[in-house]
Amino acid sequence: MHKNQAFSPIRSLQSAWEILKKAPLPMWVGGLILVFVQSFGSAGSGGGDLQIHGQEDVERMIFILLPLILLGFLMSIVIMAVTAWLKVGYYNGVETVMRTGSVEFEELFKGRGRWLGVFLTLLLQLVLGFVLLVPMGLFALVAVAVSKALDFSDQGAVIMIIFSLVAYVPVAIYFYMGLVLMPYPAALKGLGPMESLAESWRLASGVRLQLFMMILLQVAMTIVGLLACCVGVLPAGIIAEVMFCEAYVQAARDDLDDWWVTKKEGGPQGSDHGGSSGRSPASGTAAPEERARVVEAQTKAAPEIKQPPGEKPEGFDPSAWRQDSDIPPIEED
Repeated sequence: MHKNQAFSPIRSLQSAWEILKKAPLPMWVGGLILVFVQSFGSAGSGGGDLQIHGQEDVERMIFILLPLILLGFLMSIVIMAVTAWLKVGYYNGVETVMRTGSVEFEELFKGRGRWLGVFLTLLLQLVLGFVLLVPMGLFALVAVAVSKALDFSDQGAVIMIIFSLVAYVPVAIYFYMGLVLMPYPAALKGLGPMESLAESWRLASGVRLQLFMMILLQVAMTIVGLLACCVGVLPAGIIAEVMFCEAYVQAARDDLDDWWVTKKEGGPQGSDHGGSSGRSPASGTAAPEERARVVEAQTKAAPEIKQPPGEKPEGFDPSAWRQDSDIPPIEED
């Protein structure tokens, strides 16, 4: 399937829903575990009311905060490692459902020797995402410095900061869309971090708008989940995980002809759901027995050419038209 079609938000949402319906227990439960672990990594805790009075309190605060920061960093690393392991199993589970229409629940918890590569890829993706945020702070500092040098008012400084951020946001989105697909080649193909970055950048070329629309759809589903007393947040995250994985598989592979995801209940769905072949049932997607029956039926239905009664079949004479036109035959020398 062409990647423009694969990363269509509505198509990927519909296909993700079909995958979740086809294998509901492993896909929903496995996705719930994955999304919960990912969200747990971003959960924060409220701090106490720290009152700073003098040098002793500053030293006491540093003594308390540094271990907490180190502990939080270590917990983030552990959660990222567990997330990488879960992503390998879940993404390969999605691909298995796309191929066969089912998956065993225990298959979702196999690292397949790829979890380290996925972990390093997630770490690289996090670092690159942080690098994209650094220019925002730099632009804000430059805007403040320029406004002071030109003796602007506070409102003028704020306007310059907003203008610089608005000008940079599209650039940041452009680069970040090239990083979105990094975990999938690492989990599904076993690629390393740099290879996954190159694969993600290659696939994102020309379809960054579609990827951005898919992220906006994910955000919209999350907002709806929050409005539904927060009970829909986890289902929205599960659907988003399946959406992006299914879209990546559709865009990265060109041999999905015999996969379940390219078939309806009554046959192939080539043009309806963007199957890679786009062929009709009579062009070779049917089973060999069915094709043999079709050929036999067509052979029996073909009209039989019979010779008129009283006449015997004769060989074809290429010079017969000369006799009918009173033209003497060609005499050989």
